[in-house]
Amino acid sequence: MKSEKEKMLDVELYNAADPELLNDRMNVRRLTRLFNHTIETDEAQRTEKMVGGIPARVIKEGSI
Repeated sequence: MKSEKEKMLDVELYNAADPELLNDRMNVRRLTRLFNHTIETDEAQRTEKMVGGIPARVIKEGSI
């Protein structure tokens, strides 16, 4: 059986209150907050803040 995250990524109906998805959402909010506190001209730090905590699958699929 597919996880709720797999269903979401496959554009199927899913439970948004699933613990894995809630955890992912909190992590994305944290990364966004960190990113927003970087200097616009410091591309290396901005890239590290955003890409450093995002799973490679998400980056590769462009689902951000």
